[in-house]
Amino acid sequence: MMAGIAIVSCVEDREYMVMQEVLTASTDETILPLRERKKRKTRRLLVNTAIDLFTRRGFDEVTLEDIAAACDVSRGTVFNYFPYKELMILAFMDTFMASGVQDIRSSLASGEDPVSLLWRALDIPKEAARERPSFLCITASELLHYDQERANAAQHSLSYLPLVVEIVDAGQQAGKMRDDTPAADLALYLSEACLVSIARNCTTLRGDELDALITARQRVLMHGLVLDVAGEPEA
Repeated sequence: MMAGIAIVSCVEDREYMVMQEVLTASTDETILPLRERKKRKTRRLLVNTAIDLFTRRGFDEVTLEDIAAACDVSRGTVFNYFPYKELMILAFMDTFMASGVQDIRSSLASGEDPVSLLWRALDIPKEAARERPSFLCITASELLHYDQERANAAQHSLSYLPLVVEIVDAGQQAGKMRDDTPAADLALYLSEACLVSIARNCTTLRGDELDALITARQRVLMHGLVLDVAGEPEA
């Protein structure tokens, strides 16, 4: 079971208040060996502290040393868990989107239409853009990082991407989505295009304007993926 999201008390800064979402322990964690429980507890501490610092100071103003000092651990400890700061953003964003991912996966298992579910899945990063625009920009940048190892690490950090693969695979099996390209490749193309499109605009647009722009671009992408009644990509 994935970690959930809890809302804790506001963190007061001099000029504003920040509502902070934090990673919490999963309900089945008590059955794990003590060593593993301690590792997970340390990981949560590092991510939660980092997100607090990023939110209050700004991502670029926080170093691994700052996070280590706030957690009362060594820089080496932070580095062992997260060699670079962006991995903490990815861990947080995965948890941030977890509820929507789990709901859609349950709907897919119950046999709901994969095309409708894919549209719902595309709404998940849009919601993240409304709540955490700067963090989503960092997520998109990591997915397209010039260092392939970092790009792969970003892909493996997000449970959102495997969900899109599952939906596309179901759509292909149902004859509702094109099958001339593997589901994993189509899902990656679609997810990356959507995330980058959102990230490029979410810092300048808000609310209905952002929603309308992203929805229009998603329609273009979906029309190349979803088949019409004749078995061809929608025009």
